[in-house]
Amino acid sequence: PMQEALSTALSQADAPYEGYTSYYEWLRQQFAHKRKILEEGLLAAGIEPMASSGGFFLMGQLPVLPHLVQGNTNGNVLAEPYDWQYCRYLAQRHGVIGIPAAPFFSRDDYSSHYRVPSLARFAFCKRDETLIEATRRLRAAPQDYIAPSTTSN
Repeated sequence: PMQEALSTALSQADAPYEGYTSYYEWLRQQFAHKRKILEEGLLAAGIEPMASSGGFFLMGQLPVLPHLVQGNTNGNVLAEPYDWQYCRYLAQRHGVIGIPAAPFFSRDDYSSHYRVPSLARFAFCKRDETLIEATRRLRAAPQDYIAPSTTSN
C-alpha cells in the first residue's frame, strides 16, 4: 500500500499544478520568492547574502558591529566566535534568528571563523508573512557597522 501511494503521489506531482507545469515547478517558484524576500531583509541589515543554488538556507556575510567586538577580544582573536555574538545580538535586539556558521566548518578552519567578519545561515522555508516581518525587523536594525567590503582596507 505504501509503495502504491508513493507512486500515485509522484505521478500527481508531475502533473500541472496551480498554473505551473508541475508541483515541483510551483514549489521551486515558491522558494525562489521566499529567498528573494529574505535576501532583501538581509541586505537592508548590512548582511551580504552569498549566492545560493539550492536548499532553503541563505548564508550571509555578517557586518562588523564594533560594540560586539570591543571588550570581547584577546589580542586579535575574539573570546567567542563573532557569528555567535552577532546571532545572539540579532535575536535579542530584533527578534530575528540566524544560525552561527562556525560549527559547520572543520576544526582546522574553525580558528579563522573566530575573526570578524563571519558567516551565519538564515532559513527561508517559512510562511511569507513570517519572512516579511523578519525583513521589516531587519530593516529596522541599526546601521552601526562597518560594511564587509570595507574591512579589507
